[in-house]
Amino acid sequence: MPNKLSTQADQKFDASLLTNQSVASVINSRTTVSMINDTMTSLNLVVLILIVSSAILAFVVMYNLATINISVRKREIAILKVLGFYDQETDAYITKENTIFTIVGIIIGLVSGVYLCHFIISTCETDTLMFVRHVNTLSFVFASALTISFTVIVNLITHFSLKKIDMIDALKNIE
Repeated sequence: MPNKLSTQADQKFDASLLTNQSVASVINSRTTVSMINDTMTSLNLVVLILIVSSAILAFVVMYNLATINISVRKREIAILKVLGFYDQETDAYITKENTIFTIVGIIIGLVSGVYLCHFIISTCETDTLMFVRHVNTLSFVFASALTISFTVIVNLITHFSLKKIDMIDALKNIE
């Protein structure tokens, strides 16, 4: 961060250069760096908002899919309980699908995310501002870990939903 004294000295130097008729314009690199840093700070805030919003959306979608899966298969789950399946076996029967969908989602998301990142970066670039197109490996790890943690939380919530299923009500004939 340049101090006020160096900024004033830069402005005086720029003004003295502009008095020369051979100089058409002056671009100060400190001013340019400052403008780019301000732009990147704003862009980082936008990226953070997008990450939080997409994380919330992913959690809500996973939770709704698990809840719908349980409500549709309530009779099937009740039959498993009547047959003597333990809670862990019943949980594994339902949460296995969530885990498979999570793994497939991570693989597809990471591969398509690389292409989407390159597309967005190339779209946002201007003639004066270019971005690095490399995605850090740590970004892949964080994205995968976040998705896995959502799956674990949803599976824990579904565990308690599965324990609350009343076998008699679920097995009654619907007429």
